[in-house]
Amino acid sequence: MEFRNVLDFEVIPAEVLARDPSFKTTSILINAGAQSGVQRDLPVIDNQGLVGKVIEAFPEYSVVQMLFDPGFKVSGLVQRTRVAGLVVWKGGQVLELQYVPSNSEVQEGDEIVSGPYTAVAKLL
Repeated sequence: MEFRNVLDFEVIPAEVLARDPSFKTTSILINAGAQSGVQRDLPVIDNQGLVGKVIEAFPEYSVVQMLFDPGFKVSGLVQRTRVAGLVVWKGGQVLELQYVPSNSEVQEGDEIVSGPYTAVAKLL
């Protein structure tokens, strides 16, 4: 992947080793672990954005909690207005930005970012 040429931070490449084929599980196993520099709570991204975070790093592999896990939460920022909130999974392919002040200027199509990583979602 060409992440290293695009991003301003260190990237540890990894591939998925295992996942539930029915997509009922909310975690995956990747082939990068502590020996590669992976640590608990590191974000996991792909070429489209944030997909989860490391919840356990073993020497040669790690367990990743996916973004679409009911217990996964991440801070989010409306890129256009810099309004902050909390991105949580609502079911299916739906994420919600919660705890945003009611007088905030948030519009359809606004990109939500999480840290320096990438867009999490677009508001619908």
